[in-house]
Amino acid sequence: MKTGKTVVASVFIVVLLLSLVSGVYAITGSIGNARMILRPDLGDTIDRTILVKNVNDVALNIELSAVGDLADEFNIIDSEFQLAAGTEKNARFTVKITRSGTTETKINVKFSPLEKGNGVGLSSTIIIIPQGEEEGSGGFFGGLFGGGSGSEEEVVEGNQENGEVSVGQNKNEGVTEEVGGVAESEEKGGIGMMVLGGTFTIILFVALLILLVVASKHIKKKKTDKKEKKEIKKEAVPAKKEEPKKEVKVEKKSKRTAEEIEAEMRSLDVLKYPLITEKSVNMIETQNKLVFVVDGKANKIMVKQSVENLYKVKVSKVNMLKDMKSRKRAIVTIHKKYKADDIATKLGVI
Repeated sequence: MKTGKTVVASVFIVVLLLSLVSGVYAITGSIGNARMILRPDLGDTIDRTILVKNVNDVALNIELSAVGDLADEFNIIDSEFQLAAGTEKNARFTVKITRSGTTETKINVKFSPLEKGNGVGLSSTIIIIPQGEEEGSGGFFGGLFGGGSGSEEEVVEGNQENGEVSVGQNKNEGVTEEVGGVAESEEKGGIGMMVLGGTFTIILFVALLILLVVASKHIKKKKTDKKEKKEIKKEAVPAKKEEPKKEVKVEKKSKRTAEEIEAEMRSLDVLKYPLITEKSVNMIETQNKLVFVVDGKANKIMVKQSVENLYKVKVSKVNMLKDMKSRKRAIVTIHKKYKADDIATKLGVI
């Protein structure tokens, strides 16, 4: 019994985990600008956009937020909006360059369903290198992007060099590109999560199959055990010995005496005929009573004796009344040991 309960509980947990995993990867996120490298002058105000795409079959809520070196200086104009299925939008942001030195800021894009459910997030990395910065000295960003200012170009929205990143259930392979020879970390993270989630789903599915096989074997074993127990019980019960049939003695009815015949004739004079109505039939079936139309001079004692003599039953009570046709009726209550419907059947009432 405990094994059966354990198997059922395990199957339930695995199914629940499978539903949760499928829910996590139900939404696909896609942006067109995975990385921007901007070279403005100090004091300039940059006005740019991030291409946000909804490649799903349902509308989504989009939320943008900035983190990093210039998070406080970034003004995200389109910070929250909705995208219909299969549409895209350039989310606009501005930033004023007030400090020198290379900075890196990320704009996080969150994709979530309109109703309650799990969403996904992507990031667009924005590197700002103000004009006049020395990068050929071998610094981190100088080494990363080739060193000289002449080898870098300003990245503009819609340019395929920006790289397109998508993550989720319907991710398009081969869309993500590299900028300056460096693969996007967001893409790797998205792919890693997808691989991890897919592997976990496969493991859970295999575990579910194993549990179902174990459960089926357990049920078969239980049925086999029950059959064996029944067979053992049948073998253990000894066969009943047939008892010899007892001879039933039939008593011969003695001949009726003259007094009995005379009493029967008197009874026939008292009881004229049984009354057959819907009400009287209902009284036979529910109250164990018979209704007779009797002689006008008959009384309760005479009716009781007549019914007992004629039908060999005991009478508990007799009620007398006259109907609208001036007939005298007797409502006879038969003793509970006898059945009024047996008498009614003999009389042809029912």
